Amino acid sequence: MNEREYFKNFAPIIKHTIIEYKDVGEFMQRMIDDTGMNMGKRDCVIDSYYGEGITIIDEYFVWLIEHGAVCTHIEKFVRYAKLPIFKSFVNEITERRIEGDRDISTEMLLILQPSINI
Repeated sequence: MNEREYFKNFAPIIKHTIIEYKDVGEFMQRMIDDTGMNMGKRDCVIDSYYGEGITIIDEYFVWLIEHGAVCTHIEKFVRYAKLPIFKSFVNEITERRIEGDRDISTEMLLILQPSINI
């Protein structure tokens, strides 16, 4: 199975590009004409079979190659360390929420007191 057959329902590359009236098919051109819409040039996000000057993470790149995509040019590789950069933030927020559940403040007791028969 070739890449176009495998990806026929969803092209594998998602990218920003400028779309003009001449770039869209007959059906869309008729719709634009019928509605009087001003097409102009539009910056759009599209799915495509082709990407130039795009960045792809290595896991996705390997997956694409394994599923029939062909890479004809690589501009550069960027090495990075996969780190849990938000781990300390998540831990701090989690600890504060647990502490808040454990320690009902005096202010909260004053708010709840009328509804609690103490």
